[in-house]
Amino acid sequence: MVAAPVPPLLADRGVALRLPALLVSLGAIALAALAIAALAASLILLALLAHEGREELSDLMMQARFDPVMRLQVGAGEISLLYVGLGAATLGAARIVGGRDWRRLVALAQARLRWGKIVGICLGTLLYAAALTLALLRLQTQRVATDGPTNLLLLAGLIGNVVVLAPLAEELFFRGWLYTGLRERLGFGPSFALTTLAFAAMHWDANHRRILLVMPLAVALGILREA
Repeated sequence: MVAAPVPPLLADRGVALRLPALLVSLGAIALAALAIAALAASLILLALLAHEGREELSDLMMQARFDPVMRLQVGAGEISLLYVGLGAATLGAARIVGGRDWRRLVALAQARLRWGKIVGICLGTLLYAAALTLALLRLQTQRVATDGPTNLLLLAGLIGNVVVLAPLAEELFFRGWLYTGLRERLGFGPSFALTTLAFAAMHWDANHRRILLVMPLAVALGILREA
C-alpha cells in the first residue's frame, strides 16, 4: 500500500504565496514597519509636547543631540519601535493573507517536536556560543571592557531589545513569514539556506566575528522551525 503524500504546509489551504508575491510582501512589510515605527514615534513626541510644553521639548531634543547617554537612550528607543513595527507588520500581513490559518504563516501553529530535542538543540547552540566567545576573548589583544552601561533606563532598553523585542520580531519575520513562503515553493534545503543566510547577513558586523556566533544560532532555529 502506497502512503499518500504529505500535503505542504499551506498549499492545501490556499494561502501559499508565489515567489514574486513573497518578494513584494517583504518590501511591503518593511515599509509598513517603518510607518508603524514613525507613527509611534510621532505619538510619543505629541505626548511629550502635551506634557512638557514646546520649550521643554525643544530643550530635551537639544540635550539628546549632545548628551551621549541620552543619545544612546533615544537610539535604543528607536530600535525598539522598529522591532515593534516589524513584528506588527508581519502579523498584519499574515492575518490579511492567511485568514483563519494565519498562524501557520508566522510559525505560531502548534509544534510536533518533543521538548527533549528542543532543549538539546538549544543547549548545544549555547555551549558553542560560550566556547567561541571565550576563544575570541583569549585571542583579543586589546583590553576588554567589562563594565557595561550603568544607566538603568539605557540598560533596560538594551535588555528589552536583545532579549524580548529582537527575537520575537526577527523570528516572526525570518522563520515565520519568509521561511514559510519559501518552503512552499522551494522545499526544505533552499529555504533553509536562504533564510539562514538572510538572518546571518542582517547581523553582519565590521570585524566579521559576530557571524561566527550568529550562523550556528540561525541553523539551530531553522532546524527547530522545520521540525
